[in-house]
Amino acid sequence: MTSFNNLLDARRPAVIVGMLFVSLMLIGVLGWQSYRLQISNDATADSVLREYAILAADEFGRRLTAGLGYRGYYQLISRFDDPQNAEEMLATVSTDQQLAAVAGLAGGFFVFDGNTFSTTKLGPAEEVEALLQQVFEQSASAEAPYHSAHTKNGKYQIIYKLLTVDTSPKKAFGFSVANAGVTKVARQAFESGPLLPASLADGQVSNELLFAEVTGAGGELLFESNRLYDSRLTVAKVLGNDYQGIVEGFRIRVSVNPDSAASLVIGGLPTSQLPVLVMVMVMVFVLMLTALWLFRREQAVIRLRTDFVSQVSHELRTPLTQIRMFAETLLLGRTRTEHESRRTLEIIASESRRLSHLVDNILRFSSISDTIQIDRCSQPLLPIIKEVCDTMQATNRQAQIQLEADASANADVDADALRQVMLNLLDNAVKYGPQEQQISVVLKSAGHTVSISVSDQGPGIPAAERQRVWTAFYRLQREQDTAISGTGIGLCVVRELVKAMDGHCWIEQTDIGTQVNIEFAATAYD
Repeated sequence: MTSFNNLLDARRPAVIVGMLFVSLMLIGVLGWQSYRLQISNDATADSVLREYAILAADEFGRRLTAGLGYRGYYQLISRFDDPQNAEEMLATVSTDQQLAAVAGLAGGFFVFDGNTFSTTKLGPAEEVEALLQQVFEQSASAEAPYHSAHTKNGKYQIIYKLLTVDTSPKKAFGFSVANAGVTKVARQAFESGPLLPASLADGQVSNELLFAEVTGAGGELLFESNRLYDSRLTVAKVLGNDYQGIVEGFRIRVSVNPDSAASLVIGGLPTSQLPVLVMVMVMVFVLMLTALWLFRREQAVIRLRTDFVSQVSHELRTPLTQIRMFAETLLLGRTRTEHESRRTLEIIASESRRLSHLVDNILRFSSISDTIQIDRCSQPLLPIIKEVCDTMQATNRQAQIQLEADASANADVDADALRQVMLNLLDNAVKYGPQEQQISVVLKSAGHTVSISVSDQGPGIPAAERQRVWTAFYRLQREQDTAISGTGIGLCVVRELVKAMDGHCWIEQTDIGTQVNIEFAATAYD
């Protein structure tokens, strides 16, 4: 029976490849010509429309940036050298006929000298003042003709100029940006002429065939034209920090009317014969999907096994090498002082604990596919967490682990499982954070819940990756490109153990580093 299974495993890829080959042959015999033409035509049309949309988005962004930057904000801010108050700025703009075309960009004016804040018609004055306080604290450069900044929610933008003394800000003055003024500039940029050169498609792609949309840094809609043409071929362009970042975070979306593809592609699009063979191809397609699914699953399992064995072998080899090297040092009597002997023993003990932690992780991970066996009981969490923190602090003296705990926090947990969870979280915090960082562990009880948080001062986890890091074997690309080792199972073990104890865990966004939160239902403890 074993030999038969081995033979089946060995020939399974060949069976899957054979199914794929038969499927492809049937599709080729029944619908090759029609399928090839249809796919080619669709791809050509999509490519042409996307390329046109990309060119139009680039041109639209260039016009908008120039209209706001040079012809707009610069004309307004350069009118002032050293205004005394916001009323003076408002009066100047209101009476200057040369600024009439761009005056609508200013929603309100302000003058700030670090202490006194003068404003006129300024929206979120408190938030603007907070921004300017940051400017003074950071001593921004005054060499640029002006600067741009957004409030925290990105909905309000200010344009300001700095006056400095010995590179330190003395005064900041400027204005808040009015969205209505930006909308006007965007409309002028869109209507000032075709966004695509006339040489393309013999000038047939006018702006009437284009969908265009501009949203601000806060996500607010500033301009929109021809919503009817917003399609799957829409391309998006996020503007950068040109002109001192005045459009940083702005987003432009553009697409071309899909119905115009036949007239835009040179030679037109031929009529498709694919509908005649639809029924036959559906049947073949089902067979092909089945074969592809089996083949991809087989390859994924093989790849995961290979990667896991390679990573675990590397992880095991490192502490074993350290233990062997320092043990031989002691056996050969190569330590010269009592301090060196003790240090050698400390390294052996530390690497032994590291090896034990890795083995525990692997054993825990191997049991995930089965039912996890845990022994839960209501108990205080502080002794368990403090024990783990003390152990990690003893073996990682450069990092400072700070524990803030509520001694009354009790929950129905498995002590060994909770130790494994905390060891994994603290190990990650030490591994991926700077050497002399402060790691914060907070245990608190709030009503019917008990929460544990572990915060480090490392590079943090991008928002798009905060769900994927809980899956087995997944590691961030930046970690794979560095010398930081890891098997990619630590957080997976954390999630499964917490779930087995009826808790839940998540990664919270912070200003610096990573914060992992765990929450259990609170229980009484006698």
